[in-house]
Amino acid sequence: MLGCGALAALLALIAGVEVADVAVPAIAGAVLLGVVVYADYITSRRAWRESVVRLSRNTPPAFALLGMIWRDVLFVLSTHSEGGVTSKDVDLAIQIDRLAREAGVAPAGTG
Repeated sequence: MLGCGALAALLALIAGVEVADVAVPAIAGAVLLGVVVYADYITSRRAWRESVVRLSRNTPPAFALLGMIWRDVLFVLSTHSEGGVTSKDVDLAIQIDRLAREAGVAPAGTG
């Protein structure tokens, strides 16, 4: 869309249309594009905030890979936007620990 507008303005200038006559529609198009982009940003941000994040727990115990080869998994939890560990990180660690115990995998410790 932006490219088509620029091409139309260029062709108009090449055809001899006055710069002032080309500038007004070009500026109006740029402003309209800015309004549409801003509206899309606001709409997307609102949808992101209202979305429900779901964690899937359908992974095999201890993330078994390559058949029955078991590997240790270390979870390091923190919230970057908060600058460290939050209560949500602690809650997630408790859930990971509980799920590991239910799967028969004893947590190795805090690392």
